[in-house]
Amino acid sequence: MVNNGRNSKIDLLRVIAISGVLFFHGAELGLPPPWFSKVGAFGWWGVDLFFVLSGFLIARELFNENFSPSPLKTVAVFWVRRWTRIFPLYFFVLAFYLIIKPWLGYPFPDKQIPYLFLVQNYFSMRDFIQTWSLCVEEHFYLAFPLLLAMRPVRQAPAWVWLLPCAASLLFRTFAKLEWTGTLVGSPGYEFGWRTHLHLDAISVGIFLAATQERWKILSRKHWKLAVVAGVIVLLGVAVTLGPVVGPQWGGVIYYTGLAVGFGLLTFAGAEAPVSFPFIMEKCIHFFAKISYGTYLWFWLGLRVLDRTGFAKNNWGIGFSGWF
Repeated sequence: MVNNGRNSKIDLLRVIAISGVLFFHGAELGLPPPWFSKVGAFGWWGVDLFFVLSGFLIARELFNENFSPSPLKTVAVFWVRRWTRIFPLYFFVLAFYLIIKPWLGYPFPDKQIPYLFLVQNYFSMRDFIQTWSLCVEEHFYLAFPLLLAMRPVRQAPAWVWLLPCAASLLFRTFAKLEWTGTLVGSPGYEFGWRTHLHLDAISVGIFLAATQERWKILSRKHWKLAVVAGVIVLLGVAVTLGPVVGPQWGGVIYYTGLAVGFGLLTFAGAEAPVSFPFIMEKCIHFFAKISYGTYLWFWLGLRVLDRTGFAKNNWGIGFSGWF
């Protein structure tokens, strides 16, 4: 069901994505019960689900835009519309990190300039770390409309949009071969932070948007098969590669596997004839709407719980308070 222009199934995937990220970082401080840590270790997958959804939704929006007679004006309007939604909250939270947090005795430890231009994912980040994925998103918002402004690109076949996925596979192969293990921070994160290493999910999302019109002839049975196939792919990645991504050969194909699995789920959710009870739908829309704010703020909440020891011996109270 679509409510006020929102697709409940897509919003549910968005809620699942942010919930995974919350559980992942909550597990780092032992907020959930110990038995949950193995499940929470996979919560970072939510970022790649966000990438698929972003690629699909943004590409669908831009494919429907009229780039004639002024392609650059269309691009500029998109940028203004998108960045007035993204930048105000981002820079407000960044100001909190740069100005207010030092007053509390916890200075911002990184170089500040990259954060102003959203290129920090190409540097060794030690604070406001979650914004590496926002950098990937913003680079996508910057480059994709410019590509579509070129008529030959707009007329290209849908499979062309899978080429960035192949490019990231190639870049990760080179990164694996050249890996020295000298980067600061978690090797798993460093291996996936950089935009050119993480184009798989966005690429799959764009491909889904480019082929969406062809889906409408499919029956309900195909949506169910897509869900089953997506779950099987994700389970296969989890069982064979585990929760840790690093500069090993498994890490080279890890993100591609997630992109395929989440792409199948997005394919199912975009047009599947499924509806939710009214209250559940309202809750889904609410949590989907606050997912971006939650993504920016959650780390500060985690720090407060960690520093104060709030409900340290009661994971239920601690996790609920953080949430």
